[in-house]
Amino acid sequence: MDFLLYFKSLPSAIVYASSREYRDHIRKVFRFDPKEKHTYNGKLVTFEDMDEESIDELMFDSKSMSTSLDVLFKATEHDIFFKDLYLHAAGRMFSESLEIGQAVVCSYDTFHLYYSYVWYSLQGENSSLSAAMEEVKQKLKEYFEMV
Repeated sequence: MDFLLYFKSLPSAIVYASSREYRDHIRKVFRFDPKEKHTYNGKLVTFEDMDEESIDELMFDSKSMSTSLDVLFKATEHDIFFKDLYLHAAGRMFSESLEIGQAVVCSYDTFHLYYSYVWYSLQGENSSLSAAMEEVKQKLKEYFEMV
């Protein structure tokens, strides 16, 4: 299934209260391949020697993440709010790269808001969604101190 169709088929909101739950949502939203594994600096390590969080970090599918972020970026890059959001978020990393800003918005503190705002945006003009969309937009503006 096309990624945008998949994304639109997901629920309008996600909730997490731990880094594990956050990473689980990242995996689901960006359709990680559960067989994909990474190493630390190219060194092979055995999972038996690692703690649970380190093992979880190695199960990161950077290809799926990158491809999915690219699709979302292309779908949002021409919207003035998203441009402004990405620019403000990039500033947190002393950057002006909109792509870096998008990655920053996907951090633990704001991913749930970004996810919902993108989801609402992809649904198109629907008056029943506009109030929820405005609430999420306001929270993102406050977090990134957008005037």
